[in-house]
Amino acid sequence: MNERKYGTLKQAIWFSFVGVFVVGLMGCQAEKAMDSVIEVNQRTKETNEKLMKLEQEVRLQGLMIALEKMSDPDSYLLTVPISPEILAVAETFAREATVDEIVKLIYTWLLEINLTHPNPIYSGGSPSQPTDAELEFNKKVIGLKYARLQALITLAGLTPQPKIEQMIQSHILNQSEYAFAALNLLMGRFIYLKEGRLAALKLDGIPLSSVGDLEKSVEALKAMDFIIRLPFSEKITLLINDVELQKYFTVERSLTSNSKGEVTKLWGTLKNKGVNLSRLIASNTKGGSSAINANVRQRLEKALQVIDTRLEEQRTSTP
Repeated sequence: MNERKYGTLKQAIWFSFVGVFVVGLMGCQAEKAMDSVIEVNQRTKETNEKLMKLEQEVRLQGLMIALEKMSDPDSYLLTVPISPEILAVAETFAREATVDEIVKLIYTWLLEINLTHPNPIYSGGSPSQPTDAELEFNKKVIGLKYARLQALITLAGLTPQPKIEQMIQSHILNQSEYAFAALNLLMGRFIYLKEGRLAALKLDGIPLSSVGDLEKSVEALKAMDFIIRLPFSEKITLLINDVELQKYFTVERSLTSNSKGEVTKLWGTLKNKGVNLSRLIASNTKGGSSAINANVRQRLEKALQVIDTRLEEQRTSTP
């Protein structure tokens, strides 16, 4: 009996020892597993930070390349308000840059446009006869300022609409130090859309080339509509105080009482050209793929519906 009790006690002690050993072993393994998880998380965090840093470096490099091209006076012509040479790089900058980066760049360009002056003789400030060197210098100054003006207008026009709305909230409504630059940007955007994107729309005899052309024109007019409907639209202007620069840049630089009428007229013109495009597509797609034809018709009808809605809004809001 005593031997049996002794054997049972030995087994109990043995199992207790094994249990403690197993629990300890499991605890060590769990601790090691936890350390491994922490290490993996740390490495993942470091990798993500490196990737974010690399992505930021690539973004900044792209912005610098675009900015260098936009800052080159040789990329511009003095005969047009919009330079086609910089459309691609300006679109890249507008897409990749933050709202603050865009507004601060516009601010810098405005300072160059309005605070960089040629020699007084070139602006009529002196009766002396200018030398050839002075004339050449002044010509370069005007060319530089005009390049900045075209860059400003193009960048403003190509900035995505969500960024425009964010800029209005952050800088105009919140009255930041760059509110003035933001107002100038809005006028530059209006000029780009009117004189650049929709220039062909104003010309008789030039039809819309496709449904995509119609859709892009609708988006451009919606952006113009957005600007003229802003409650502070009377403050929207593009400041150019250089008389010589004004000779080259003759388009309207402020929203006027006629601006709303101009937009309404453009909606009407777009409606007529959209209807003509609809007839052309109907005659050219007979017998084609029904799926493609249906998709084209849906896009066309949607665009024309937007135009009709805008025209009705303009009509009912006119006193």
